[in-house]
Amino acid sequence: APAPSDESPAPAYSDDTPPPGPSASPAPAASDGTAPPGPLAPTPSGWLRLARTVGLPIGLSLLLVLVLSVLLCRLRRRAAQRRMRSDSAWAAISYEQLLELRERARDCLGDRYTTSSMHDVSRAVLQPLCAKFGMCYAHVVNPDGLRHVQVFVSHSWAENFDEFVASIEHAFRSWPMKPNMWVSAAALIQCSDASVVSKQLGLDTNPSKAPFARAIAKAEHMLIVRGSAVDIFDRVWCCWELFMGYRVGLMDQSGAVMVTGPMSQGKEKRVSIQFTSASNALDKSSILEHIRNREGGFDAINAVLARIRCFAYGDSSEACRSFHRS
Repeated sequence: APAPSDESPAPAYSDDTPPPGPSASPAPAASDGTAPPGPLAPTPSGWLRLARTVGLPIGLSLLLVLVLSVLLCRLRRRAAQRRMRSDSAWAAISYEQLLELRERARDCLGDRYTTSSMHDVSRAVLQPLCAKFGMCYAHVVNPDGLRHVQVFVSHSWAENFDEFVASIEHAFRSWPMKPNMWVSAAALIQCSDASVVSKQLGLDTNPSKAPFARAIAKAEHMLIVRGSAVDIFDRVWCCWELFMGYRVGLMDQSGAVMVTGPMSQGKEKRVSIQFTSASNALDKSSILEHIRNREGGFDAINAVLARIRCFAYGDSSEACRSFHRS
């Protein structure tokens, strides 16, 4: 028989009883870069094992597990909401919420509503709400769950607001499931201080990486909204948005680009982004400077915009055949 040993045999442990000693090695970081759950956030079964180890009654243990699980779910949900709020693609509004905004505008503007533009609606409706809640309108009206962009809407703020909403109604009249839309007025915090809005647009860094550019990159469709009073190809922001849509490949996807609104502007008009206008002159100068320094000048962009323009106004010439109408 083997000689007796002074060492006691190691005790056996069941699957649901953790052995004493140092804790296990920390879990590796998640693939998305987020930190793994720490020692205070085990799984519900982990909480139950811990409660049984310290000798709590089974009923109290289950109650403790339930309470801690609810708290953990809330913490994770809040963390996810914070991440989504920082992603501009999660700043969309539903089709129904756009119609609700129209009703808010009618109530606030009264007799002035019929001649109001998006600028007027922003001052009367959006700016007060943004100031009150400290967030953009899309986040204000979706407190229980933010909406991800499906359709990016490119339009001029100087157009008639009621006409704008009616054009969108027409665009989606045959869609059984109405989409979530990224509309800049609702997706950005509106403020009377132009510098606050410009900072959100990324003009102090790189306009090609601005929030709206990230939203375009994640959108399934782009909707071009023509206006009866304003040609969107005369507006620098509209031209830049359309070029960003071209850059991410939306123009090459069949049915990805849609057009709506009255066809009142002449399609033969030449597009020159350097001669467009903007509500804020600094916006235009920043975009044009970026084009000069990083996009190789105006000729290439103007050539793309000319093709988009003839597509938007129904030109079936050879220059437009690569763009697909839905």
